[in-house]
Amino acid sequence: AVSQGDAVRVQITGEYRFQAVGATNADGITGNSPETDFMRGIPLGAVMGVIAPPTTAGGDKKDEKPRPFAVGANYDKRADKDGVLYLKANLPVGTKCTGRLEAKITGPRR
Repeated sequence: AVSQGDAVRVQITGEYRFQAVGATNADGITGNSPETDFMRGIPLGAVMGVIAPPTTAGGDKKDEKPRPFAVGANYDKRADKDGVLYLKANLPVGTKCTGRLEAKITGPRR
């Protein structure tokens, strides 16, 4: 968990290979659907992060939609809100990956 204003430092090491599985057309993969495609504005294959909103007392998530951001090999910024930090490679659904990435996350809280 992170709190707004906390320093968040992420170092990613390792290497992986990916192979996209699926069909496309001459327009290519557009990344128009964040639920199923890769995120526009973040390099394909790059590690990205999102700070998901904390849950309410009843267990429901707040209505705020998380905004993904590029992490890459090194990330060192302050959290812009309270929540839980998640990391993911920016790849379309159905992509097959082999290899290994390791994340070292530091800051005032874990």
